[in-house]
Amino acid sequence: MPPSVGDHTVYKELRLHQITDPALGNFFAAMYRFLKRLNDTYYGGGLPIPILSLSKDGSRRGHFVERDGLGLENRINLNPFIIQTGREAAEVAAHEQVHLWQALVGRPCVGNYHGEEFHAKVAELGILTDDRAGYHKGY
Repeated sequence: MPPSVGDHTVYKELRLHQITDPALGNFFAAMYRFLKRLNDTYYGGGLPIPILSLSKDGSRRGHFVERDGLGLENRINLNPFIIQTGREAAEVAAHEQVHLWQALVGRPCVGNYHGEEFHAKVAELGILTDDRAGYHKGY
């Protein structure tokens, strides 16, 4: 079993690389602080801090990946081609962190479905989603 994501040297080095990037370092540093604060406040510090990535993601604003093709666990991708503000990036990251929580602690969603447990958790965070009428904010 690999060490916890937050403790693994590869993850620490990747985060250090991201937060010291001349162009995007401030963004990554702010996002990691935000995710840590959410983790401490709403999850009792029990979740690993996910790895963040930025890449085009079709029409979605972001998505959560439990394990990617490089073996990185608990990655949140944010789509910089759609996300326009830091506040929107934080909202998407918080939404995707709920998927992380469900993957590790709750009952994971099936496919792209947001069930009752998911809606209850995002409501606790103050994020609104509504899938009941087929509406999806493009996460």
